[in-house]
Amino acid sequence: MGRDRLSVWSEYGFTRYAVKEWVASSTLGRTAFEFAALRAADWAALRGDAYRQAEHICSAIRLLETQQVSSTLRERHATVLSRANAAAANSDSPLLESYLASAAAGRSRQLYLRHGRELAARMKFPRAPDDPRRQGNLLVLKPFDPATGEKGVLYLQYTESILSFAALFDLAAVARRYRLVLEPSTWGYQDASFLLLLRHGFDVIVQAQDAPDYEYIRGLASNLRPIRLGAGDWIDPQLFTAERTPKVFDFVMVASWSPVKRHTLFFASLAAAGLQRAPVALIGYPWEGRTREDIERAAAHYGIANVTVFERIPRQEVARIVRSSRVGVMLSRREGANRGVYECLFCDVPVVISRANRGFNKDHINVATGRLADDETLGEVLAGVLADHQGFAPRAWAEQHTGYVRASQTLNGFLRQLAREQGEPYETNIAVTRSAPYAMYVDDADWQRLEPERAGMTQLLRSEG
Repeated sequence: MGRDRLSVWSEYGFTRYAVKEWVASSTLGRTAFEFAALRAADWAALRGDAYRQAEHICSAIRLLETQQVSSTLRERHATVLSRANAAAANSDSPLLESYLASAAAGRSRQLYLRHGRELAARMKFPRAPDDPRRQGNLLVLKPFDPATGEKGVLYLQYTESILSFAALFDLAAVARRYRLVLEPSTWGYQDASFLLLLRHGFDVIVQAQDAPDYEYIRGLASNLRPIRLGAGDWIDPQLFTAERTPKVFDFVMVASWSPVKRHTLFFASLAAAGLQRAPVALIGYPWEGRTREDIERAAAHYGIANVTVFERIPRQEVARIVRSSRVGVMLSRREGANRGVYECLFCDVPVVISRANRGFNKDHINVATGRLADDETLGEVLAGVLADHQGFAPRAWAEQHTGYVRASQTLNGFLRQLAREQGEPYETNIAVTRSAPYAMYVDDADWQRLEPERAGMTQLLRSEG
């Protein structure tokens, strides 16, 4: 950013996010974190806690993955993976046994069971009022056919749901009836929770938009099978349309108020490019103590005087504001398959994405959709895309490459091929779902048809004893 380059501490404040960034970006921080992780893993091993041991090692690899790590840490990580794979081949997982015996597993179970077994089987939290079509974090895409043995398909949203799923369900029983599709919500798949799902005969399809995550899962050579899809691919093009809307804002940012979204960098870059008067729309919500007042103070600090904040607004309103903007912005260094980017694309709004990002499929940022930007040249890139925003064709590209219809077709084809490679029948296609923003069946007939299967999931819950 030239004369106003931000430090980790000025960008994030003295928060846990700043500590993480410092660890990832400084030699001293990396060394200290790695040492602490190895010692914590050793202590877990002495206690016989295989899962916590793996968790410490995997967390260190995940945070430091783009940096140099010691041969000791690499070897320990390789050992964790080889042991987990060897145990999975015999359907005997010390990691899973260790996790299920932990207090953390008990908390993960009660997170859902406290609302009753019926909702727990759907991994769904109650709401009042609620749309009855709203699904939980676990959906049924296809029923199990006991007559032919054709496996059904389950769909699990969010990385944090993996721990609850493993704690709630008898995985051996699930594996006999279903294949599981994961929609992770984070970057970096070097996460011990994924290893809980290693099991012979249990196909787990892992959506992995970013190439490093795809290659990591593929490199496990296990029952975890990566596919180049992500949460953003399930956007509804009929909601986020390119219908004619007067352009009111130069820039739009759809993001929580979390420091990891880097609003401060955005404001500083606008100032550096002489765009202090550019009309900006910020669509978001409070997160972990950070409020709209924090965002407004940061904008004022850099003299960004034409900011309109929209907090907790309906989906239809998000679409309208995005359509009325010229350029979309996402600056997170680490984030999963951000839905806001795809919402911009379907609204025919080009995007500027941080080149440093981990988690997003940067192949999707091209001459039709927008530009990648380094922190140092972000202001220049923002100004350039704004000046040429009509020269992009993001919706035309998105209609050919993403959206829930194409994502569903891609996933269904992958599942069909997988079943046939294993000599199993695949006569029933998966139900089509979309992000609304929670997962919903597109056809109400599927919602009604699959209700008995969803209700039957209670039979697969672990006993509470």
